Parts: sequence; structure tokens; C-alpha cells
Amino acid sequence: MLKQLSIIAFSSLILSGCAQLSPTDSQTQSAHPGASQTYSTKDLNEQQMQALVWMQRSAEYRALCYQAFNVATNQLKKELSSDHDKPLAVVVDIDETILNNSPYQAWLIGKNQGYSSKTWQQWVKQSKAKAIPGALSFLNFASENGVQVFYVTNRAEKVRQATLTNLKQLGFPDVVNSHLLMKTTSSNKGPRRDQIRAHYDVALYMGDNLGDFSHKFDGKSMQQRQQLADQYRPQWGTKYIVLPNPVYGTWDGAAIDYKWGASAATKNKLRKEALRVWHP
Repeated sequence: MLKQLSIIAFSSLILSGCAQLSPTDSQTQSAHPGASQTYSTKDLNEQQMQALVWMQRSAEYRALCYQAFNVATNQLKKELSSDHDKPLAVVVDIDETILNNSPYQAWLIGKNQGYSSKTWQQWVKQSKAKAIPGALSFLNFASENGVQVFYVTNRAEKVRQATLTNLKQLGFPDVVNSHLLMKTTSSNKGPRRDQIRAHYDVALYMGDNLGDFSHKFDGKSMQQRQQLADQYRPQWGTKYIVLPNPVYGTWDGAAIDYKWGASAATKNKLRKEALRVWHP
């Protein structure tokens, strides 16, 4: 799951309060520009800095989360007042939809290593993620009104118990194995959503990644994803509720042509090429 975005922070060399290059240093850099520096994973991690500060500290992020769950509550009320052939359910993603994992991403800042399943699972197994603002009250509202809550996540089966523990500690409803559908052989959530729809009328889907709503978004280019988002316009805010996540996701995969294993320098280059730049 987790990749990266936002703004690059550069540092200047400070020696005794004054940054200067000796003639030797200057000559070396002129002869071999950039020879002593390569773009590293540590540099790439710095791109997440502004997005992480925004997620962790800005009132705007909290407001957007509350807005999403307020919209979800109003839509669910409409569904509750309508007739249905099957019991009602809501389907939610976990990471960056109802649980905030930004401390893990923040831990990577300053380190020359990227996301790995090993360190990610260490974080998950501590069961320390906090609830996204508004998530707990919405899902408890759903449960109190007889709506079943299903958690569909691409976390691995090996962290099932830690995930259950984290959700239970925070007070989320329906935290049982049958309502926690984790990744098995594929990250495609479509079959798991179908499994729920076979027995329930799903009132709402909530997620931070468009693959949480339709597999059609997976593996598509930036332009194709935007075109699909336009086609789904009537569903946003009605059937599909999106949570903000500027740190990682399939959107970043599309920006780097899904070259997850590329070098830090290549990812940086591809992200910059994706920008629409003003030229005065």
C-alpha cells in the first residue's frame, strides 16, 4: 500500500553561521556538477513533508474529513427512509479512510529507506493508529440504525488480529472476522465487494483511493483516471464518499507510470514531468 507525494525541501550547507565554498570545492563542482550528490530515497521522502504536516496539523484536513462523514450520514438517512430488498450495509476502506497512518509515513522522513511491508507491518502490529475525524461517530450511527459495517482493506492477512485490536480499542462497530475482508491473492477489491452485495444492499462506499469504489481505476493512466472520475460524477457524494489522502495512493502510481521499483531519481523526474507549469 503506501507510496509518496508533495513538495521537495532542499537544505543549504551552514558552516559557522556562514555558508561558503572554498575555491577547491567550487572548482570541483564546476567541473563535475552534481557529481557528489545523487537523488536518494531520503530526498524522495522529503516530498511528503508538506502533505504530512497538512494531514496531521491543518484544520482544513479535519474539516474535509468531517464534511465527508456528514455527507455520508445524510445519504445514509435517505437510504434508511427507503425500502430495500436486503439488509443495508456500508463498506469502508481502513487506511486513511477510518484509520490515520500518517505517523508511519512521518517516520520515513530523514531516512534513506522507503515504504516496506516489514516496517509497515511493525507499525500495524502496534495497533496505534488513530481514528480519522468523524469516522467513529458515523459508523456507530450506522450500526445503531441496524446497518451492517464491512471493512474492506488491502492489509495482509498476517495483520488481521492487530487490525481487529486497533479497531476495537477505538470503539468501531462490527469488528469481527466476518466483517473484515482483507487482501488475499489480489489487491482488486471487486470480488470482496461482490461478496457483500450478494447478501446486502450497500448504501455507501467510502475510501481514499478510487480503487475502493471500482476496479476500473486500477492500472489506468492519469488521463484515463480523470476521464473515469468524470464519468462517475453522479456517484461522488451520493454513493461514493472520498476521503483526502495527498501522501500516497494509486494517483501517485499513475504519475510515475506505476514504476514502483524505479530509482528515486526516476520517480522524482516522472512526478515533475506530470506537473502543469506556468512559464512567464
